[in-house]
Amino acid sequence: MDPEILLRELGHEPVRRNGNELLYRAPYRDDSHPSLSLNRKKRVWIDYGTGEGGKMVDLVMRIMGEKSVLSMLQRIRTYGIIPSIGSNPKPVDLIKKSYEILSVTKVGSEPLIRYLKKRGINLGTVYELINEVRYKNTNGVYYALAFENRSSGFEIRNELMKKAICLGNKDISIVNGEGQDIAVFEGFFDFLSYLELYPNRPYKTHLILNSIAMTDRAISYLKGTGLSHNIELYLDNDSAGRMGSEKFMKACGNRVIDKSDSYNLSKDLNDHLTRLIKRNNQHGKGFGL
Repeated sequence: MDPEILLRELGHEPVRRNGNELLYRAPYRDDSHPSLSLNRKKRVWIDYGTGEGGKMVDLVMRIMGEKSVLSMLQRIRTYGIIPSIGSNPKPVDLIKKSYEILSVTKVGSEPLIRYLKKRGINLGTVYELINEVRYKNTNGVYYALAFENRSSGFEIRNELMKKAICLGNKDISIVNGEGQDIAVFEGFFDFLSYLELYPNRPYKTHLILNSIAMTDRAISYLKGTGLSHNIELYLDNDSAGRMGSEKFMKACGNRVIDKSDSYNLSKDLNDHLTRLIKRNNQHGKGFGL
């Protein structure tokens, strides 16, 4: 996995870049003057403020406060990330599952319905596409919205989560429609947001990455379709999203259309939707891309 994408999945973005050199605020200490330098090509890092440095596996362990590779992998799996970060860690598939799914039902919990509404999504629009999952781990029993992926895993999210995590195997999601073209969304809330904005404009296929780290897998799927349809990208307006768009364009040629300019003042499609709803409430106007 690209080191920048891995750190992004953990919630950290570079504040400056110079070619393959990326500069971050060290997330494990108070770093008012960004001093954590990461070389994407060499996959090494150095914290100029403390003199620490090493390989990517060392950095991820430092960020997560873990003392062993195994414990780090156990935690990082809860983010839905399957890393390849150097060293020779124990394969993720061999790590004991740290959760148990108790039930999967249609969404009915009021807190989850309120969370959808807060994100600009009406339950009626997406009722058949998402579920409510109850699961337990070592800390207790929880419930969340669940969006199934191609490998029968669930991307889950609730208001207390900073980002979606995956229960089960990480994979892309495919939702068939009735249109002519293919749309690629970075996360499932981006997909739900599109349906909210344009409920009567489905694509032939809706492909949800569920993580920008799934870009290569999505490209393999698209190549398997024969690339006979246009591919419209709705990725995030950040460095990782732009890198993903470049990968799609390089692999799939002129069939690819980057739609991120249509929401270029927002960080992603869901942010665009919620901004438009807020503006609509203030001025009584409709919304759309």
